[in-house]
Amino acid sequence: MENTLGFAPEALWITLGTLAAIAALALLILQLIRHVRDLREPSLNDAKGLQDRLRADHERLSALERSTERQEEELKLILRAQIVIMHHIVDGNGVENLKAMQRQIEEYLVYGRV
Repeated sequence: MENTLGFAPEALWITLGTLAAIAALALLILQLIRHVRDLREPSLNDAKGLQDRLRADHERLSALERSTERQEEELKLILRAQIVIMHHIVDGNGVENLKAMQRQIEEYLVYGRV
C-alpha cells in the first residue's frame, strides 16, 4: 500500500529513525570532543582551584612538620629525664640533676620550650 507521496509509511519511519540515530551519535561525538578539549586545556578556574588545593596541602604539611618537631622535642626531653633517673637509681647520686630535669620539664609544660 503506497502513500500519496510515492513511498511506503514504513520507509518514512525507518528513514526518520535512522536520521534520529545519526543525530544522536553526532551529538555524542561533539560532547566527547568538547570533553577531551577541556581535559587538554585547563581553564582558569581549574588552575585557581589547583592553586587553592596546593596552598591547603602546603598548610597541612607545615602543620604536620611543626607537630612532628614538637613531638621530637618532647621525646628528647622524656629520654633525658629517663637517663637522669637511671643514673640516680644506679649510683644514688645526681639529686641536683633530678632537680634540674624537673625544672626543665616544668618549663616545657608551662612555656612550651626546652
